[in-house]
Amino acid sequence: MGASASRGRPARVPAPEPEPEEALDLSQLPPELLLVVLSHVPPRTLLGCCRRVCRGWRALVDGQALWLLILARDHGALLPLARSCLPPARDGRPCLLGRFCERRPIGRNLIRNPCGQEGLRKWMVQHGGDGWVVEVNRSTVPGAPSQTCFVSSFSWCRKKQVLDLEEEGLWPELLDSGKIEICVSDWWGARHDSGCMYRLLVQLLDANQTVLDKFSAMPVPIQQWNNNVCFQNLGPLARPSHEPRTCTSWHPGYSRIRSRVLLGPPLQVLETARRKKVPPSHLPTAVVGQGGRHR
Repeated sequence: MGASASRGRPARVPAPEPEPEEALDLSQLPPELLLVVLSHVPPRTLLGCCRRVCRGWRALVDGQALWLLILARDHGALLPLARSCLPPARDGRPCLLGRFCERRPIGRNLIRNPCGQEGLRKWMVQHGGDGWVVEVNRSTVPGAPSQTCFVSSFSWCRKKQVLDLEEEGLWPELLDSGKIEICVSDWWGARHDSGCMYRLLVQLLDANQTVLDKFSAMPVPIQQWNNNVCFQNLGPLARPSHEPRTCTSWHPGYSRIRSRVLLGPPLQVLETARRKKVPPSHLPTAVVGQGGRHR
């Protein structure tokens, strides 16, 4: 009986397996169309992944055409400046615009950990008195990257940070052009029950640690203050390269500090900041250091 019942059932036909879809091979696209497709890939991915796919993709990522396309679409105002300072393309060497587009150094604060949101990381510090601490702002600072600030002690405290502008995406010909300004902004204020003294020292150095330019604000007792300095018309900087840019400051007193370093074309960045009323913490910055002591 069981055998007859099984013979009466319709046989099951296995479903056909779907044919595998043919993978889209972007390498089959014409170079001009592939350039357009790759221009929509984030610069970090282009440099870290796409460049390793094959020799053809590597040639496209290392060439100028891709990065000029990205720059024209995403940063059109910077395109004439970048093109005027580009050295001739050299076979086997990546285009300088790749790092420039990846790091985007123009108009952003180059100071790392400017408000102490990561404690004292990225800063070279010398403690005096009870040393540096990071505290929460007693009142909200609109637009600040973090509602914290560095607080000094009752004896001299020092804090320094060094920036390498080439590592940030610039190149010697661009720095030599005199078309880039380095703007440094440092905010500090005294505690309501204690004044403080402050000193800001900014140095522009070449690769041999030679001081090309500097600015210093001498220590004075203060209640609250805001200080800015901008290096303009730099002209050709000392060779062979333009690596360290150093800014150091010392503060005596219970002072509260935030810093910025910004890069930008002459006047354009500051005029834009004035029109938009950008807080000092968002102006282009180069290198800054700080310190403090109680009076």
